[in-house]
Amino acid sequence: MKHNRGFASGLIIILVVVVIGLGYFAYNASKNDSNSNKNSYQPQGLSSRVIIPTKNNPILTQAEAEALVYKTWSDCSKKDCGGVTVTLTQNNAGQYIVTAIFDEYDDSISNTKKVSIATMNNGVWVLSQPTITRTCSRGNADGTKGWTSGLCI
Repeated sequence: MKHNRGFASGLIIILVVVVIGLGYFAYNASKNDSNSNKNSYQPQGLSSRVIIPTKNNPILTQAEAEALVYKTWSDCSKKDCGGVTVTLTQNNAGQYIVTAIFDEYDDSISNTKKVSIATMNNGVWVLSQPTITRTCSRGNADGTKGWTSGLCI
């Protein structure tokens, strides 16, 4: 009888561990399923949630973001408005993040990227001071690869 009681206790412990493990995996699977509707690429801290427009939450459209980039960061009078890709996203706080990647025609810089928060100021959209990075044609001066805020070779 002692032998059966020890066996039964061991079996109960194993069953408890299995049930806890299954619960953990089921919980993670449901989290992954709820995230499957999101875009395949989403920068850290950004959200695709929709903000309902109100007086305190105005909506910035893609066309408005593009016009804002041209007005703020580009001199269209010199016809340099081509070669720019504008992306509009929202962070978790509902702020609009405007990213503009400019094609460069320079022997050392391939692209320049400006990232800024757009805010409504007295009924007009404005861009905050941007974070500026670039890709270098011949490499980064500091030896790193990819986007850099440093110098190009």
